[in-house]
Parts: sequence; C-alpha cells; structure tokens
Amino acid sequence: MLENEAPWAWYVARVTGLISFSLLYIVMFLGLSIRTPILNKLVKPIHSLNIHAWLSVQALVLVFVHGGALLFDKYLKFTWPDILVPFFNKTYSPELALGIMAMYLMLILIGTSYLKKFIKHGIWRVVHFLNIALYTMAVYHALYLGTDLASEMARNIFIGANIFLVVIVVINIFTRIIKFIQRKRQQI
Repeated sequence: MLENEAPWAWYVARVTGLISFSLLYIVMFLGLSIRTPILNKLVKPIHSLNIHAWLSVQALVLVFVHGGALLFDKYLKFTWPDILVPFFNKTYSPELALGIMAMYLMLILIGTSYLKKFIKHGIWRVVHFLNIALYTMAVYHALYLGTDLASEMARNIFIGANIFLVVIVVINIFTRIIKFIQRKRQQI
C-alpha cells in the first residue's frame, strides 16, 4: 500500500458499523416505546412502528456494507467465509462471530416482520423476542471489536446509552408482567 493511499475500506467499515449500530439503537428504542407507558405517550405508536420498520432495513443494509467493506481491507485481508461464517476467522473469533450471528438474527427479525401476515402471531412474537439476543451480540461486537470505542469518553457514552436502553427493557418487562397478572385476576 502506498503511504499516501487512504485505507478507504477500513473507514467505510467503521462508519457503516457506527451508523448501523446507531440505527439499531433507535430501532430498539422505538420498538420498546410502543409498549412502555411513559414513552408511548411521547412517541405516537403508529409513527414509531413505521419508523422502526424503515430504520431496521436501513441498519441491515449498512451492516451488509460494513461486512462487505472488510473484504477490500488490505490489512485485514478478510475473505467471504470470514464475514459470513461465525467462528471461521481465528484472529477475531468471538467478537466477529457475534457480529455475524447478530447480522443473521437481524435478517430473520426483519424478514419475519415483513412476512408477519403469513406467520402466526405467537410465532412472530417469539421470534421477535430474539431482538434482545441480537442487540446483546451487537453491543459485545461493538464494545470489544469496535476501534472507535477505544477512547474512554466514547466508551463511557456507549455504555451509558446502553444502560439507559436496558432500563427501558426492564420497565417494559415489568409492565408486561403487571398487565399479565391483572388480566389473570380479572379472569378469576
């Protein structure tokens, strides 16, 4: 590589990784806001749902660009199996594998959401709960493989923002449990 040649593939991979994760964060927030009491008053559920679906696809496209750009990185020299097969790459095995598995889960979640009218609601609901696993894998991938989180300030902001999202998940789960208990009491 020439000294003046910019590693464009590396920059494309970094930028698309950051943007796709940011979109995934917003998607998770909007999805949670639909069923979280305080948030569904701030964000209209129908608008939230439409934006949630649209941003999901945008995030997935950027994930594909993120992985695809690594094929052109002259330093890493990734191959198709490196970016498509979990645990194939031995250098970055767990971190990269979780990113790859998150990509496949994202594809499944978005695919089943667009095919929702052909799937039983209960099956779709169970599949959709995989979003927590997807998000956890993406956080781990970003935290331990993302070079932009090497800075203490960026890392702390990332961790703080994700703690905020975890709090919303916990509120959402408790709200669902309380509603379930109330429904059961009414049936008695």
